Amino acid sequence: MYRLLLIKLILFLNFKAKSQDCNCNREDGISFIHVSKKSDLIIEARVLEYPGFDSLKSIEPGEMKVEIIERLKGESVSRQVTVLGSAFNNCYDWLFQYKIGKTYILALNKFNSDSATYVLHSCGNHSLTKKGNTITGVVSKEPTKTFRKSYGKLLEKLSKLPYDEKNKDNRDEIRKKLDEMYLTLTESISFSSLRKIILDK
Repeated sequence: MYRLLLIKLILFLNFKAKSQDCNCNREDGISFIHVSKKSDLIIEARVLEYPGFDSLKSIEPGEMKVEIIERLKGESVSRQVTVLGSAFNNCYDWLFQYKIGKTYILALNKFNSDSATYVLHSCGNHSLTKKGNTITGVVSKEPTKTFRKSYGKLLEKLSKLPYDEKNKDNRDEIRKKLDEMYLTLTESISFSSLRKIILDK
């Protein structure tokens, strides 16, 4: 549940400071298919490690190293690439939601023109989870204006609740509603179907 809430803060751009600093367009599409159109590299990748990360000194790794299993779009100078996260730049994605050894579909942009370093932007959904031949996440569905408004109100209400035992039930109730709304946008498709969609774009 905690991971879903973090993703949702990114997806719907209701985290005001971040969306303003990063020039996120709240009216723009947030689905993977939409945001990946502007990506330099789309890959199936396995997370290998968080180089230099010490959980005793920081709660968020600044970068992760991934191994490319398959390239779906773009070129890479290396089989292994480095992905920068929000600890490096506030406009990049939170990396601790990506687990070592797990496989994801990532839509990346170059950090600079001649290196194997990329970034995961936080405006929209730039990743999907892969398990076997099944891809899960916000693949192509987009939230309506009514959805965004309702979702934003819930997030705002949640952010104003004191984090104490007295308000625990209220927080849990709001999180449950957020999860239920988020799940209406998630879908599962086969990897071959996603590959075809990307190649046909």
